[in-house]
Parts: sequence; structure tokens; C-alpha cells
Amino acid sequence: MTTSTTSVRVEHDDTPLGRALVAAIDAQEGLERARGEACDAVVDAGVEPAGLERVRAALDAGSHWVDLCWERGWSEEVATLDEHAKSVERAAVCSAGAFCGLTDPFVRASADEMVRVNEVQLGLTVGSGAEIDPSSMGRFLAARDASIEMLIGGEWSKREFYGDRRAYGFPPPIGERFGGNADCTDLAVFTQRPVRSASVRLTVAPPSPRAERASRRFLDWVGKGRIKEDGMVARALGALDRYGKNGPSALAISVRGIGPTRLPLELRTGFVAAPGSARAFSVAPAIEALLAIAKEPNPGAGPCVGRLDRAALEARLTAAGVTVTTGDMGGWKGA
Repeated sequence: MTTSTTSVRVEHDDTPLGRALVAAIDAQEGLERARGEACDAVVDAGVEPAGLERVRAALDAGSHWVDLCWERGWSEEVATLDEHAKSVERAAVCSAGAFCGLTDPFVRASADEMVRVNEVQLGLTVGSGAEIDPSSMGRFLAARDASIEMLIGGEWSKREFYGDRRAYGFPPPIGERFGGNADCTDLAVFTQRPVRSASVRLTVAPPSPRAERASRRFLDWVGKGRIKEDGMVARALGALDRYGKNGPSALAISVRGIGPTRLPLELRTGFVAAPGSARAFSVAPAIEALLAIAKEPNPGAGPCVGRLDRAALEARLTAAGVTVTTGDMGGWKGA
């Protein structure tokens, strides 16, 4: 990009997340929406993988690519375009939303204070109609997998989707909620350099005990074949949004390892979004990714790692109404 203003075309701009991205681009100095097909960058606000053909077409047309899909398999597919992206001197950056665009700079900052990282624990709980990446809680659960390959204690194993029921401690005012296993790009990227964690997990927790019981009941029925049609599953689980009662959403990170004094160390970072503000979990890192690419493209293809500045992202999240909280082994500050 050689001009001072980067033209951006937003795909899926008719969705709540797409409209939020459009508004953020319109308000951001240095970014503007493209008036036609030709543009400096394409940002896909859809929650499903766009397909490699679409990404390659954007690169070949001279555009950078950014998307918010957090599926691990999709990030692995996009990475296969790395050599091609470098050959056309363009960047294809996937998973630039909540996972792992938001989480990456904060996990890295915590890992930098440790001589060894033992665990990266991620947690997500959404209020009603939060509309982040896979939209609502119901849509997320409907996008289930039969099993999830996870690195636990240095060994890869397969765990049941939404299995291993456990409590996760979110920042105040939310506190402890129960959830289970979910998959995302982070489960792969944080096992690699520079973090190299021996375990990575994502816990997704419904917004209330009632919602959690209902989620498990529906998934049990799906597993037993009582509900077979995916559309019906999505509609039924989508009804769980009502249990959110317009409460806040939260994304939390806990990095545990050994500190420079050779003692156990835990560093926590939490993000609490007031009702109506949770889209910032996806929009803020996406905007920072576009600005980073405009400044330094770093051609190549893969997940959004090592590209975003933590301080700039935190400032953008705060400006969007997200409260950023820190903590350690003693718990969350202010709890």
C-alpha cells in the first residue's frame, strides 16, 4: 500500500458484525471503504470459512485479505497460501477477530515474563445476542465438532466438544461460570514459538446455569440422534440467547508458567464488554490488523499472530466500552 489512505471492502457487511466493521472503518483515520471491487484490502466479516479460492482471488487482484473466522482448520488452510501470498507481495491474515487477533498480543506479553509457559487457559462467556465471531452462543454450539485435538500436559489428545465440564473464573462482575471444551485457532498457535505452551484450552460458558443445563441437554439429544437436522439445532440453541438477560460478555486469558525467579507465575487479562459492546472483541483487533498491514504488510498467509501492538489494541478496546482487567494467582484485581 503506497497511499496514505487504505481502501477496504467489507464482505458480509449486512450482518451485525459487518455493520459494526463498516462503522469502525468509516470512523478510522487512514481507512476508507472502497467504492468498487478494486481495493487495498478485503475484510470478511462472515463467520464461516470463505474458501481458499476467494482468498487467492483477492491476493491475485492486488488486495490484502483479513477475516474473523476463528476455526483452527481454516487457519491451517489459509497457511497453505503462504508462498503464493509472498510471491504476490500480499498478506492473507485469518482469525483476526476475538481468537486469535485479540488474544495473541496479550498471551505473548504474559509469556515474555516467563522462562517457561505451562498453560494457556482461555475463557469466553457471552451475554444475550453478543454477535461476536460465530454470532450467538447458540450458533457457536451448533457449530460443534465431535472431538477436539488438544495439547494437555505436553501430550496431544482428543477431547469431546463441550466435554470436561469445569468452572472458569471470569473477571468481575461476572465471576465463576461453568462450561466446556471448544476449539479455535489459538489451540494450535500457542503451542508453537514463541509461546510454546505445554497446554492450551478454550472454555466456553453459557450466560447462566439454566442456559448451561439446556445447552448440555440439547447436545445430548443431538448425540443420541434425537435431533438430526442442523438447522433445527441452530434454531433451538439460538433460543438460549434469551437466558443471557442482556448481561455483559467476557473474554479471559490466564497464562501459567515459571517466572524468572523460578517460582510459579500466573498472569491474567480479562475483557468485559457491557451489553451491546461485545462486537468490539472482534472489531477492535480487525481494525488494528488493517492498520498494521497498511503500515507494514509482511507478506504471507496464516493466522493473526505477531502483528498487533498490545497497547494500541487495549486502547481501542477501552474506547469501545470494554473494561480491561488484570490479575495473578491471587485472582482478579477488584474482585
